[in-house]
Amino acid sequence: MACHESPTRESLLAEMREADRQVECGHFIKHEDMKVWLLSWGTGHELPSPKCVCGEAHDAPGRLLADADTSQRPTTKDERPKT
Repeated sequence: MACHESPTRESLLAEMREADRQVECGHFIKHEDMKVWLLSWGTGHELPSPKCVCGEAHDAPGRLLADADTSQRPTTKDERPKT
């Protein structure tokens, strides 16, 4: 899907089913680990990205967020996502 296209209901449901399968198989990142990592962005002590609870690295397609390219993420406190 191109960046300018809106996701369809079907594509969203397919992504949700895939996410459910990943969680059922033990492939997810703990909320608290993700939160701590995101809150470290833009600080002098940025943490390494959190890892999947299974301990394995995941490659595309279907890779988990922690394995995704983070070069485009915000780097200043004002640009970080609100929690």
